[in-house]
Amino acid sequence: MSLGQFLILGADLPFGETIALSACVGELLLLTAAALGLLGVIGVGAKERRILAGLHYDADGKPKVFTLSYGTEMVTLHPGKDWIKTDEYKWVTRGLIEPPQSFHVLPTGAVEINGEKITLTDPEAISKLEHEINKTHVPAPVHRPAALAARPTATAHGALSRAQGKVHFHVKLDSLGHLAIECTRGSEQIETGLRGLQNLIVNGLMLKPDALHVDALQRAVEIDGVRFECTEAGAKQLEEVLNARYAPTVGAEHESPIEIKENPAAATGFDIRFVTVKAGARIEIKGHLNQERLDILQDPAKCDLLQPGIMLRLSAPNLLIRRRRPDGGEEHLPELPDIQYRRVTALQLEQLLNHPLIRRASGSASLQAAVEELEPPAELVELRVVRNPQDPLLLWLECLTTRAGEPGSKALTHHNIAD
Repeated sequence: MSLGQFLILGADLPFGETIALSACVGELLLLTAAALGLLGVIGVGAKERRILAGLHYDADGKPKVFTLSYGTEMVTLHPGKDWIKTDEYKWVTRGLIEPPQSFHVLPTGAVEINGEKITLTDPEAISKLEHEINKTHVPAPVHRPAALAARPTATAHGALSRAQGKVHFHVKLDSLGHLAIECTRGSEQIETGLRGLQNLIVNGLMLKPDALHVDALQRAVEIDGVRFECTEAGAKQLEEVLNARYAPTVGAEHESPIEIKENPAAATGFDIRFVTVKAGARIEIKGHLNQERLDILQDPAKCDLLQPGIMLRLSAPNLLIRRRRPDGGEEHLPELPDIQYRRVTALQLEQLLNHPLIRRASGSASLQAAVEELEPPAELVELRVVRNPQDPLLLWLECLTTRAGEPGSKALTHHNIAD
């Protein structure tokens, strides 16, 4: 209603009704003014709360560093600055902006913020930096395994994992604020950082995820699309996910820490593999079965797999097993004879080296029974050439050995003679 229409309407109305109409219109005008004033305050406030970005140039007119400003408050983003040093005016504490998810000024002057890299030469550098510094971050959904609703405590989870024969993970923050992963398999315990996750996968202590990405500054790790920050909450979430989805079950192969495989290329015909833990690091020794690797295996300063005083020596074609006496001498082990390694299989030799009298904490009755079945190799006493009773035209070999019983008979061929 225009002012002219209001005057005409007021002239036609009685005096009392004119006053009432005037009061209504006045109230409407006051409400409109208040609404416009509120919108103005909100608009001005939003504008004043915005952090502005800028550039400083050198004498040649080239961009040198970024700047951030709020009114008369200005900070310069020199290389090496993190967010704590940058926010010297406490913009986050004052509620002007939210803290960036990540922030670092590179030596080139470029800024890494919220996972985005903004260079000085980018034509849209200022607008990009303003957008990122004023961004409102929506909390990312935390992906949790379905069975974590009624999860046990960390201690109960570790006991349950060990009872099920699974590797157990414990994640914590180290003194630098980085994520540290403790991996326990039986009595073996290893501690590593985020960059050591790949080694855990290679050594069979962690199931391989489809995607694994570690932040260059170790501020976070992303596993199969789920990001875990270097915070107490992130450490707890990572521990739960590792134990629920990436903890392998310790199989039967770990019952024999000393593994023997056949390899015709080796001088002894076998390869050896064993793992030891020193200073928290898991060290794998593998290669041809030779005296050098046996020396590592029986050296208590380098490996703790063998019983104290056990000595293993290769004296072709035998593997000699001795125990060191307190006086410095050596003695045989009556329960374990010397073995001709060219006449045993890889499985038999592996069982022998994992015998409870040789390896620490073996405790496997099956291994002991298997090794007890190993008999000393038969020594050849006499070799005779005789005629075959069924066919006198054929010559046969009779081999008399130290074992009792009928002599073995074979056809007289160059293959049998070589054997």
